Amino acid sequence: VGARADRFEQVAAGAALLGPPGFADKPDRPLGLEPPRYAAVGVYRDRYVDRTVAMISYHLVPGVQSLGSYRHDRPRLVGRHQREHDRLQRLVDDQLARDRVVYAVGDANFDGLAVERLTSCWQGHPDGGGTHHRRRIDDVFGPGPATSVELLTTPSDHRAVLAARPDGAADGGA
Repeated sequence: VGARADRFEQVAAGAALLGPPGFADKPDRPLGLEPPRYAAVGVYRDRYVDRTVAMISYHLVPGVQSLGSYRHDRPRLVGRHQREHDRLQRLVDDQLARDRVVYAVGDANFDGLAVERLTSCWQGHPDGGGTHHRRRIDDVFGPGPATSVELLTTPSDHRAVLAARPDGAADGGA
């Protein structure tokens, strides 16, 4: 997790386990195991505005969604995804309880995932395509709606998301 050095001073950094290694019900996983999933957390003092900002970067387990819903044929994977999502929510809640402005950015591998008390950059932006084919599985959650959302092509199989919020600062993307 990073931030512009001319605007933000880093005050803390760490990682949080979202999901330990576990058995997979996807046949393509080596040894039938899902790797652990972590979130990176960076905390920054804003040099322009009197506030502390927490950035949480996450990547939840893939392969859990089909036709807009959780897959019924992968209950172990779905349960893992839900536990990772719950842990992400607890990280967000913890940072908000510390009176920090929170952004959660990353790949949920689930189109339409919600993070309570934060707003998806896609809210109010129904057009513009998806980050992975038509699906919007990558998101920039933050305080209030985004004023604009731009998708950037990268070497990844996902397009990156650049979202701007009303204070005029561009928020990093997934």
